[in-house]
Order: sequence, then structure tokens, then C-alpha cells
Amino acid sequence: MTVQAQKVRRLAEPLYEDNLPDKPCITLDEVIALIAEHGVEIPEEEALQIEHFVEKLPGNAVEPVAQGPFQPAMVMARIYRRWLAASRLHWELTEHAEHSPAWRNWSVTGQPVRLDAEGRKRAMAMLERMTSRNRDQFNDFLSGREQLTPLSLAADSVLFGVDDRVWLSGLGFETEAVLEFLRAKAPTADKVPETGLPEATTEDEPVKELEDEPAWVLTRDLVTRLEVAQKNEIARKKMQRSFKNPSQGLKSAKDGVGRGRLARWDPVQAALWLIRTSPRDWTFRIFDDLFERFFPEWRSRWEKESAGPKRRAGL
Repeated sequence: MTVQAQKVRRLAEPLYEDNLPDKPCITLDEVIALIAEHGVEIPEEEALQIEHFVEKLPGNAVEPVAQGPFQPAMVMARIYRRWLAASRLHWELTEHAEHSPAWRNWSVTGQPVRLDAEGRKRAMAMLERMTSRNRDQFNDFLSGREQLTPLSLAADSVLFGVDDRVWLSGLGFETEAVLEFLRAKAPTADKVPETGLPEATTEDEPVKELEDEPAWVLTRDLVTRLEVAQKNEIARKKMQRSFKNPSQGLKSAKDGVGRGRLARWDPVQAALWLIRTSPRDWTFRIFDDLFERFFPEWRSRWEKESAGPKRRAGL
């Protein structure tokens, strides 16, 4: 007896705000799962391969499991998505190492301790093994070298010994940091990106970008540039606190979607707010230079909107 063909879902699931984890830290496995579900599409050729593979499975390969019927197409699609998600995450962390979120582990003390160089090397090695496992599983099942069974759903942690499994269970990142990193890699086009995650949307209305305005700036990028521009350490720390917990006046420069480091800002309005509230620390000259060096696409708007305040300041 052969199994009736099961269809493979080609598209990634839409990413809504409710899908985002609401906790301080997220494990490596959860990051891979999030990318797999919301950031990986299955190309038509691979989807057809899976469907043809399932059609030819013998009946004893799809015995029911306790939770319900075993669905080979779903399992194969999951393995494929996790393979691509782990591979892309590894590539992003390697290619953009200088901007990547800090690896952390909370398996020992319960606190998300930042890993040192040796710990980061160990973490990347684990990610590489998880990538290889999903790739090899997918290809081995398709080729017939291995048989697809309910046991194929076993977690990637089976790759490791007891000590490594414990360490892996607490390995991950600060949630906002890794989501911001992945978002920064996603293109602004209204489609699932090749890497990273798409922007989250609400159930009622998708996030839209203004066509006649440059893309608003992520908190990380804006604060980093402001830190470079500001030489006074006290003023820098005050600025950092302001963006971490913005007042009502600063919130007018913030996009309505996104929280914390995932928020996006109008840098011109943020600059004018800083000048109004801390004129001794933040001068027009600082921002003239900042927009020239770091945000040239916003420079014309800065020149236009700062003209009035400059005149009133006698400049």
C-alpha cells in the first residue's frame, strides 16, 4: 500500500507580533525554529521532490504515533526548513560577526552569561553540527539511505552527549538583540526574505514604509552613531537611557511598530529632540556632521527642518 500524496506548504508562515517570543532570552533551537517557520520558503523543485518521495513510501513507514497519524511530508518539510534556517543563521553570524548579538548561556547559573571566545567557538560548532544533521537527514531520506520513521522527529540535541545537551538547553541570545540582528538583514520588500526574518505585522494591517522617505533607522544603528558623535561619557549614557525608555516627547520620533531595540526612528526628529532637551551636550554642529557621515539619505530633510531652529538659536 502506498500513501496518498501529501502537499507541502511552500510559503513561510506570516510573522505577526503575537509570534514574537515575549521573554528576555531565546534558545538557539527556538531561533532556528522561528527562522524556519517564518523565514524559509520551500522552492517548487524541492517541494515536488518531497511529495514524490512520500507517494512512494511503503505503508509500514507511516504507522500512527501516539499523538496522531505520522505525516511524512510535514516532517520532511520541517527538516528542510530547519536545515536552511540553521545554515542561514550560521552564515549571518559569521559574515556579520562585528554586528552579531552576543552568545549567552544560562544553563549553569540561570543568568544569561556572555560567552568568551572559547564559548563562542563551542556554540558555533554546535550550530554547524545541527546544520549538517538536518542536511544529511533530508538527503538520506530522499535517497533511501535512511528510512523515515516517527523517530526522525527527534530533536537535534540527540547529536550531543549529556553535558553538551545541558549546555545546549541554555544556549542562545537576548531575544531583542537577535531579533533586531535578523531584522536588519531582511530586505524591505513585501516578501519573505532570503535570509533573516520579515517584519512582524499586526493581524489587521501589514507594516508599510513611506515611499518618499528613507527607511527609518533601527535603535541599534541610531544609538551607535550617536555614541560615535558624542565624546562626553555622561551625555552618552543619558542618551542611551533615553532611547531605552523614551519620554513622550521622544516617542513622537518613533515608529509605532516595534519595541526596544526593534524600534525604528526618524533620526531628524530624534536629533531635534536631543538638541531641545540637552542643548549643551547636543549641538547643531554635531548633527550636521552626523547626517553628513552616517545618514546622507536624511541630510536634505535635516537641513530643511533644522533651518528654523538654527535661526532661532542665532546660527
